[in-house]
Amino acid sequence: MSNFPDGLFFEMRLPLTWQNEPTQHPLEAQRYLEVLEAMDQHPHEEREVSQVESRLDLQLLWLARLLTPQKPSERDGLIGIEHVQWAQSEPLAVGQTGYVGLMLSASLPYLMSLPAQVEQVEADGQAHIILAKWDYPTPGLKEVFERTVFRHHREFIRRNRGADS
Repeated sequence: MSNFPDGLFFEMRLPLTWQNEPTQHPLEAQRYLEVLEAMDQHPHEEREVSQVESRLDLQLLWLARLLTPQKPSERDGLIGIEHVQWAQSEPLAVGQTGYVGLMLSASLPYLMSLPAQVEQVEADGQAHIILAKWDYPTPGLKEVFERTVFRHHREFIRRNRGADS
């Protein structure tokens, strides 16, 4: 993918789609990202978990699966603090506003919708490379998404260093 404008980003193959309408309220997306952050900081195997916490974890997993019965196609994407980039067969219009639906966790699969505006569309064979700028609806969602990108960015760098060794 070409010329990604953000310096802080990560590359990932994940379920991702363009949507005209959101699948949830911004506060739900914020809370979901906070749960993922807590799970990343304290993996289930590394903490002493009470039966109540285990039940809550299981309920969260089941609820996420119920709320997202079908996930979109997986795509290679670049996710940054300010932008997102991916390839799809259908072009979008520059300036078009909508929502990027994405799943950041395979273990807690929930289709999160984040508002964005298309900034660039580039034909690449039969695909179109879409570059969109995030349009955060609340400061809280922006803050937790930035932390999420930063965590994934660190992991992305760590994996790439390990692959180069």
